[in-house]
Formats: sequence, structure tokens, C-alpha cells
Amino acid sequence: MARRSRSRRTRRALIGGKRKRRRSRTRKRRKSRKKRRSRRRR
Repeated sequence: MARRSRSRRTRRALIGGKRKRRRSRTRKRRKSRKKRRSRRRR
């Protein structure tokens, strides 16, 4: 079940959410990197 859910999510993003996700990805990538560094330091 978990695998099927993951597959569906990527498929939906590939269908017509790649353009919108690209813009959000750059912004979320910066925040994700900062959070990851904090977690690693702890």
C-alpha cells in the first residue's frame, strides 16, 4: 500500500505539476538544507 501511494504521487507530479513544483522546489530546497544541517549538528 505504501509503495502504491508513493508511485501515484510521483506520477501526479510528472503529469502536470512539474512546472509548479520546480518553483517551490528551489525555495523548499534552501529551507530543507538549513533544517538538515541543524539536525545533524544535534
